Amino acid sequence: MIFDVVVCTKNSALTLDACLNALFSSDVPVGDVIIVDKNSEDGTIEIGEKYGCTIVSNDLGLAEARRYGASLCNTEYFITLDSDIVIPLNFYSKLKPYVKKNFITKGIYFNVLPEKHRKIAERDYNWMMKNVGSLDCCIVHRDTFLQLSEGWSKKGMDALEDTELFQKCAELDIPVHQDVSVVSKHHVFSIVRIWKQTSWYAKGTKNAVVKGRFFKDRPYLFPVEILAFPLMGLFEAFRWRSWKLLAYQTAKMLFWFKGYFL
Repeated sequence: MIFDVVVCTKNSALTLDACLNALFSSDVPVGDVIIVDKNSEDGTIEIGEKYGCTIVSNDLGLAEARRYGASLCNTEYFITLDSDIVIPLNFYSKLKPYVKKNFITKGIYFNVLPEKHRKIAERDYNWMMKNVGSLDCCIVHRDTFLQLSEGWSKKGMDALEDTELFQKCAELDIPVHQDVSVVSKHHVFSIVRIWKQTSWYAKGTKNAVVKGRFFKDRPYLFPVEILAFPLMGLFEAFRWRSWKLLAYQTAKMLFWFKGYFL
């Protein structure tokens, strides 16, 4: 089995070389690597060309770019790979037994942060182990993906497509396998970058249809959502014995609301 790979980029030179190097060094039988790029000006294109990737430039948001990249793939299953993810060498051999039984087969990731933020990285990793989500690096059945993501282009979606997709899978009883023994490295480098990604994520969620965004249809619960992040941070500060988690979660809440409302 061979897999075409879709990598969506926007000024991703800081991480793309490590991402592609890990992909081609791994046991994944790689076909065509399609980079769907959004007007990068930092050397992203040159890095992709160095690895012989097919470069496609456009102005699409991330969700639409994933779908467009999938439409260009010629393999039954393709891999969607974030440009800041470094997969392990045995990525495919660990997931191979589950691929043909599932629509999506994936591992999880560990945020690469400075040692002083180790507790935050461990907390996020612990969350990933217990929650199925994120299209950071997944083996995906192409035709099913194109069918389930058909409305993304009409809505102009940028972010939250992963949550919407996994919720559809749960509702339609479409099989997804997440293997917590397959751990990729997510090169975020700093918690400031996580906060900025949270702001972008919130900004791009407005056209998604996701259960749980309760303040949209039940505004009287809006104060609960405002308090959710800092209360979670308070709980986890005690649990992980790190007061940084309180500040971390509170800041994530502020960046989320900044992205959504401003």
